[in-house]
Amino acid sequence: MKHLLLFLAIVISTTALHGQDRYDQMGITFKIPKGWGITDVQPEKNAIYFSCEKQGDNESGIISFIYLGVDADLNAFLQLCMQNAENSASMSEGKDFKWGPDTTDAIIGAYTARKVTYTVSYLGLPFSGSIIVYRGCGNMVMLNPQEADEDRKKNKRGFQQILGSIKCR
Repeated sequence: MKHLLLFLAIVISTTALHGQDRYDQMGITFKIPKGWGITDVQPEKNAIYFSCEKQGDNESGIISFIYLGVDADLNAFLQLCMQNAENSASMSEGKDFKWGPDTTDAIIGAYTARKVTYTVSYLGLPFSGSIIVYRGCGNMVMLNPQEADEDRKKNKRGFQQILGSIKCR
C-alpha cells in the first residue's frame, strides 16, 4: 500500500509540473496552460511568428503571435496587422468578416496595448477574435486570439492565463 501511495504522489506531482510550461523567446515569456501547445513556429531575422493553440480535434482556441525586433508607430503597426488578419481570413475561406466599432486599450500582462475586435464565419460557424498590439521588451508585438463562439466558455481560462502572464524575462 505504501508503494501505491508513493507512486500516486509521484504521478500527481509530475502531472502538476508538466501542466504549465513556459514560452521564452526574443525576451518575452508567458505561461502555456495545460492542454495548449506551441505550433507553427516560423523564426526569421529579428522576427518570430508562432501560435499557442488549444490541443484536440474539435478545439478552436488559438492565439497567433508576431514579435518584430524593430520599433514602429503603434497605430501603423495595428493597421498593418488588421489588413493581414482580414486577408488571411479571406484566403482561409472566412466569410462576413466585420471589424468591431472601436479600438480600445487593453492590459496584456505588464503592458498597455491597443485592441480591435472582429467577427468572421468559417464553414458556417461564427468566430470572434481580436488584434492586440503593443511595444514590449524591445519588440513590436501582435497577438491574435481567435475562437469559435461556441467554444468561448471552455477557452476563457486558457486565454486569460496566456494573456495575463506575458512579461519580459
